[in-house]
Amino acid sequence: RRRPTSRRQTRPGMPFDRRRVPRPPRRTRAHPAVKLVGLLAVGRAFRLPGGPFVDLAGGPPTREFGGVASRSRRRVGGQQQYDPRAEAARRARHRTVRRIARGVPPWGGGGGDSGRRWRRRPGQQQQQPAEEQTAETTKKRSLFALAERLEHGFLPVTSPHELYYEVRGKRPTAPMALWLHGGPGAGCFDNHARFFDPDEWRVALVDQRGCGRSTPTGELDANTTPELVADLEALRRRLAPDGQPWACVVGGSWGSTLALAYAQTHPESVASLVLRGVCAMRAPEIRWLFAPTGGAATLNPRGWRDFERAASGVEVPATVPPEDRVLWAYHAMLTSRDKATRDKAARAWMVWESRVSSVTSRRAETLVLSQKSFSAGDEEPAGAASPSVAAAPPPKDDCARNPSTAYLCDLEQAPAPETPAAKRRRRGQTAPPQPLLTCHYSVHRGFLDGAGVLDPANLDAMRHIPAVAVQGGADLITPATTAFELHALWPDLELRLVPGAGHSQYDPDIMHELIEAIEAMHPANRRER
Repeated sequence: RRRPTSRRQTRPGMPFDRRRVPRPPRRTRAHPAVKLVGLLAVGRAFRLPGGPFVDLAGGPPTREFGGVASRSRRRVGGQQQYDPRAEAARRARHRTVRRIARGVPPWGGGGGDSGRRWRRRPGQQQQQPAEEQTAETTKKRSLFALAERLEHGFLPVTSPHELYYEVRGKRPTAPMALWLHGGPGAGCFDNHARFFDPDEWRVALVDQRGCGRSTPTGELDANTTPELVADLEALRRRLAPDGQPWACVVGGSWGSTLALAYAQTHPESVASLVLRGVCAMRAPEIRWLFAPTGGAATLNPRGWRDFERAASGVEVPATVPPEDRVLWAYHAMLTSRDKATRDKAARAWMVWESRVSSVTSRRAETLVLSQKSFSAGDEEPAGAASPSVAAAPPPKDDCARNPSTAYLCDLEQAPAPETPAAKRRRRGQTAPPQPLLTCHYSVHRGFLDGAGVLDPANLDAMRHIPAVAVQGGADLITPATTAFELHALWPDLELRLVPGAGHSQYDPDIMHELIEAIEAMHPANRRER
């Protein structure tokens, strides 16, 4: 069969004239192999099993022209006649084959969108409407580059303690911020300085008494909250001889308690506050974490069973309430003279805190609770959000440097070669400082009287200080109840609640909110506000 060469086709018996419609211009040329595969696939799909040549007069199907019959002719009275319906079907099949070979959708008419490619080009990504871009496709702010150390040294305080401190930044004249680590007893790391823009800030990192690189490690004598507050004021006087206040004091978890206590004692020394995981070290908060009837034990019964079993058989004073007996048992084990008992208690303590810090995911925007409004927080565009990690281990590079959390590093990275810090700890006479100091402060309710930092009389001294609190909605270490109570007593506090986020400051959403809050508290930005 020969295809007609003219555009206008007229044949005997054809009831109408048919014009060949010119196809749209090709946008791209498909590979010959693609064309061949398309032709073979469509040809097999449209092939009739008995052959396309059918005798419409009632005769049996026959094959001519070497086994392939014309699809546009029919036999009438022994002669082949032109069949317009068969011709239309044949053209439709050929048109489909040509469209697929050119990468054009096989449906649609001859104009309009018929010439557009219906497959995305390599590397081309589908565009999402702006209104469909949710928090999952929002890029969160990450840590800054680590700045050089401008100053470091030891600050002698009450005997026998000496505090290690360091100042990082690029400009010696930049505003000075203070970072207060959690725990108690967690110590400072280099990553803590990366929450601050090195071009705009100087940040002071200080290891509190008995932890980190401060000496002596794990010392409980003269280790109370009022003495820590006095240490921070002494550090300010050393770093700012002209009497300038801290431009911003940032504290997370236990650090938020210490920041509030310091601001209430020395309000003239604090220009702004940023809190994370608000904690007041009250009895309900401590029992939430270390009591058999607390919320943490209810949410993680298997972890609490192991934690309670490790302290079974330890004698505690008879005057201790039943809900506090496990906590006092660990205090007795961590202060024991037997090294094996101290190590067993410290390991069980760190495992329990790690289990409580659960991993959660969320699909909601940050909520901002201020004196004027309760609305959705602003987000920055781009990037996929990751599930929040509520308890991130310390950076590997800092494990050997900071003995306060070296025990946790050993848990997260075991089995690993024993570090020099681990060898010194194995030969030492005290337990790892973080479990020991956390238990020490928890047993004594943070050495705070009455309502502590939530006492309205204490809050009156610091109500003029601009402050932002970032709180994870799924924080199981420091539940959001304390943050809401603080905001109710201090309406000027801006509370940013991150639904689904845990306790860790390295959670992507918590990190984003912290960096945003620190930037807002810069003296230049506060003047603009």
